[in-house]
Amino acid sequence: VSKAKFFGFCGACCNWFLGLSAVNDAFRNGPEMISLQMTLAMLAYSLLFSRWAGWDVSPANFMLAGSHMFNIAAQANQLRRVVAYKLDNGGNAEISALATKSVGAVVLIAAYAVMAPKLKAMMPAGSYLASAGGPFTIHPWPPVTKLFLSAASLTDLHRPTDKISLTQYAALTLTGFIFTFYGMYVTPINYPLTAVNILLCGRRTNTSPSASPSASPSPSASASPNPNPNPNPSSSPSPSPKPSPQPSLHAAAPAGTSAARSRPTSCRVNTMACCVGLSCCE
Repeated sequence: VSKAKFFGFCGACCNWFLGLSAVNDAFRNGPEMISLQMTLAMLAYSLLFSRWAGWDVSPANFMLAGSHMFNIAAQANQLRRVVAYKLDNGGNAEISALATKSVGAVVLIAAYAVMAPKLKAMMPAGSYLASAGGPFTIHPWPPVTKLFLSAASLTDLHRPTDKISLTQYAALTLTGFIFTFYGMYVTPINYPLTAVNILLCGRRTNTSPSASPSASPSPSASASPNPNPNPNPSSSPSPSPKPSPQPSLHAAAPAGTSAARSRPTSCRVNTMACCVGLSCCE
């Protein structure tokens, strides 16, 4: 068995978990768990990969193509659920903006697909632009959609960990690891596929309970503790009586009298310091 067929078979088996994770989320989780950006990226990813794996690569991998077709159906159902949820919760502006961008992207892709054969014929013979794996063929573009998956995952960084699909990210990480090798054994060799899967496999999801919002300390918990644990003010201890003020030394005798003149020098200095420090108001 060739390495291309071996890694292609292993990758195809693992790739079925992408669609199965979407089915699992549809049955077990609510639509608020669905990332709209990730769902659209998964649809674009599987649409291109199903065509590439079944008809454009050698050896053909119909099992891989079938797994992507299954994922298209599962992600389309997730897209239906999240769109209905957002429309019911005031997300009309977000849906309209994404719909406009999606239509523009489809128009550009269709125009490029029509013009690609003519553009390839105009390129210098023997160059990468005119090669069988160049940019005017389908081969470099399925890996590009995996970059969209990595970009979409960055938008999930602000989401709580309990709103992220662990099964989906586990399946993406596993397939990324296997297809890192698969891209080096197909014909033509797909270096972009290997490169983007290295990035995809290196991505991880933080699922520790300490990262979840429920484990974050509340503002009241982080505040300084109350020195008086008794919440009843009536039973709180009464403040200690203020000590009676001591007679001021410099007020013992009027200035200029014999008592003031007979006061020691150190006492007069200390009296002046007290006047300066207390502004003679106490």
